[in-house]
Amino acid sequence: MFDLSFICPKCGFRDSPCWRSSHWMLYTLTCRIDELEPFEPEIAKQLREKIEIEVGPYWYKLVPKSGRVYRVIKELKNEYKRGHITEKPKNPFQKKLAEVFFAT
Repeated sequence: MFDLSFICPKCGFRDSPCWRSSHWMLYTLTCRIDELEPFEPEIAKQLREKIEIEVGPYWYKLVPKSGRVYRVIKELKNEYKRGHITEKPKNPFQKKLAEVFFAT
């Protein structure tokens, strides 16, 4: 079996394998609270008591309705709260409406 968890080449820190990249937010990792409990029980316990916590270099947020936990580095916490971390690719061939209107 392959070990797909992140391992730091400098210090050897091994991240929990339950974390996955979020499809909707850049630089954000996500997992379900029940997946987090076996790997990091103390963080899961704290999240059940408080919705948002800071542990080490990370900020964690639990969404109680879905049971999702989001993890982002502390420096990007405010960007996460504003929702500006999503990547929306733009069509390079898209023209402005004024260009289309006056071209005809």
